[in-house]
Amino acid sequence: MFVACGDSGSSDEGEGGGGGGSATYEGNDKDFLDKTGQQLVASFGKNDFDNFKPIRQALENRNYDASAIEDRFDIDNLKELVSSVGSTNYYKTLLQASKFYGDYTVVNNRWQYSSNSTRCQFVFPDENNQQIVVTATKSGAEKNIYIMQERDRRYNYSTQSYDYEYNEIGVAVPERIEATVTQAGRTIISVVATFNLTNIIENDKYDLSRNNLDVTTKVVINEKYTVNVSKVSYVANGQSSASFSISNGSTTIVSGNASASSQISNQGYDDVNVNSLTNINASLDILGNVQIKAQCNDGFALRDAIDNADDNKYDETAFKNALSQANSKYSANVYYNNNNTVRATLTLGAYGKPYYRYPSGNVTRWESKPIITFMSDNSTYAFEDYFTDSAFPTVWNNFKDLVNTVARNFTDERIDW
Repeated sequence: MFVACGDSGSSDEGEGGGGGGSATYEGNDKDFLDKTGQQLVASFGKNDFDNFKPIRQALENRNYDASAIEDRFDIDNLKELVSSVGSTNYYKTLLQASKFYGDYTVVNNRWQYSSNSTRCQFVFPDENNQQIVVTATKSGAEKNIYIMQERDRRYNYSTQSYDYEYNEIGVAVPERIEATVTQAGRTIISVVATFNLTNIIENDKYDLSRNNLDVTTKVVINEKYTVNVSKVSYVANGQSSASFSISNGSTTIVSGNASASSQISNQGYDDVNVNSLTNINASLDILGNVQIKAQCNDGFALRDAIDNADDNKYDETAFKNALSQANSKYSANVYYNNNNTVRATLTLGAYGKPYYRYPSGNVTRWESKPIITFMSDNSTYAFEDYFTDSAFPTVWNNFKDLVNTVARNFTDERIDW
């Protein structure tokens, strides 16, 4: 919403607001959103990620010889034959962090390995010959779970029959994983992930219909930006939730949370069925200025109504009735400055456009578009007609400049706007 998507003209022209500080709502929705958009883009320094470019260039351009360590990362080496019946072999593969431990160092443009029982570490120079050190470790208890099964069938010409191979792939989940990336001794990335193993059943198939999982992660980039997933909590046949925030120093740029209740049944070894999705709630906060809150009592009913509208895209009455049903299944509102007053509503609107349909000829095909309705004057706009580069030029131009500059650190390809 706040980075001006679309190219078409706007129904509401106006002057853009300035950045910095907290936006104050003074009765003009467009100015307030414009000011918030500018503050959002300004929250990220476009040159704050320049140090990643020489790392990417070194990995792309230097083509370090990895033949000496390739076998250590061949997952087939972890396969363990557990039984054989006729022409069928049964294997188990356990992916465990400690099995990849060791120090991997570039010497004379070749990766070399030395054993290390406490970590997995990679050391190499970036394009500016600054030493890059990537280190990963695990700690705490660990539980083995199995997540999938592979089947491989091969024709045996000598027996004129098929040979089968089954491989049950598992993962050893630790309580804690830590990873860091340093550049010339300075930490540029740190990652901490924690897992609650309480509801994981050891040596069993991970089953979404009966296993719970709690995960938290925290990523710090260049000792400045923090992405904090404070909790992802999955509860089998109960209410699951997730919350996150992105901050620059002490300033929270964006935060959000979501929750929903589900009923899931097991349909077989590698297949589950979601039977219901209810009590859906989601919210997003931008700089404390703008809050978006959505609620849906029945996700399946909303999906069915939208599908029904799509099935009737050549029937105006049926399409609009179905879309009206869809809009009745949820609410999505916009608030300012954490106030409880609804400033705008977000819904789906019906838009028709000419279309040639054989053999009927020229007809009207209907489609839905997200729309925003402001409470201040009851004006309604399609997103693509309101949040445009012409209506919000400062936000749009600053956003393009930010993305183009940051993207060059990670790819030589240019973004096609």
